[in-house]
Amino acid sequence: MSYTSQYLQYDNITGRIFGVITTDADSIDTGRANGSFYLAGEGHWDTHYVDLATLTIQPRNANPTTISGTTLSNVPVPSTIIVDNVRYEADEATVELSFTHAGTYEVTVDSVTALAVKFTVTV
Repeated sequence: MSYTSQYLQYDNITGRIFGVITTDADSIDTGRANGSFYLAGEGHWDTHYVDLATLTIQPRNANPTTISGTTLSNVPVPSTIIVDNVRYEADEATVELSFTHAGTYEVTVDSVTALAVKFTVTV
């Protein structure tokens, strides 16, 4: 007899959780055979990630990113910086933003291990 449990579907390169399902172990075994990665346990993609070194579910920390003018500091590496719905990958802790036109922009810094943080930048 198979028991139903919660499983987190995750990216085996980054640890980002992208699915939460409740199913039985037989279904998970079928998914694994098709190349998916699952971990039994409680969590959610907005608030948790899979630590790939220990294969444990961890809470995403507060994002330490700060902004001064158009300079982002303490950016978690790696991160995705989203400016008005356009995504840019960041691999440095300090990022200088540049804009073609004057205006007000919404900037989000998102990382697998840290919660997303949003800023409004006017140039």
